[in-house]
Amino acid sequence: MEAISVRNLSNVDYRRADNLILSDFALRSWHVLHQYDKAASGKDPADTYEVTLNLCVLQALLTNCWELKKYLSRSRGRALIGALESLVGDILDSDASEIETNPPGRALDVIGLIEHVRNALSHPRMRETVPPTTGYATVADDFGAISAVRFTDSPDVNSRGTLRAWPETISATGGDIAKARFVTVGLSIASLRVLTESLALVLAQPALGNWDRAELVQP
Repeated sequence: MEAISVRNLSNVDYRRADNLILSDFALRSWHVLHQYDKAASGKDPADTYEVTLNLCVLQALLTNCWELKKYLSRSRGRALIGALESLVGDILDSDASEIETNPPGRALDVIGLIEHVRNALSHPRMRETVPPTTGYATVADDFGAISAVRFTDSPDVNSRGTLRAWPETISATGGDIAKARFVTVGLSIASLRVLTESLALVLAQPALGNWDRAELVQP
């Protein structure tokens, strides 16, 4: 792996008593992913469950370990995001990633990607609506195998597919459901793995004995 400088993280306050536990959780998650790779090697794709594993690990990292970011100063937080962006930034530019926003043309950065996926993972989608509700769903290829996962974060639409009665929603949409705000990100299975593994690697750094506080290192 090419060394990635994270020198601005050298004095990050990870609150050793609490946050090092979260960092260690991220490290164990990284190992789980790689242990599964070895266990699933050579198996029929129909008998593997990499998508389920990646979704479980990603949700755990985003709901638990991402809290680490709250304890960073603004400059150190940028260093953390910069390290993550260097690993997953290509996802936002990949032809394999589907990005749709309303209003159209909204720019999406790594922080936005993380936050929208985090919100979506909390709500498995039971049905499709227009505009879409917050949630996630798998996308199948022509043979019925999962080829991608589509995440949607829609603050203005409730689970029934109708506008929320919140003042913020009414102000943003004027009561017109066609103006409901949402972001949809469709990630290929490969991109989902990159996001999950990269997030685990970045958040695991403080728990690594070989971390020199200057570069991201592999466990």
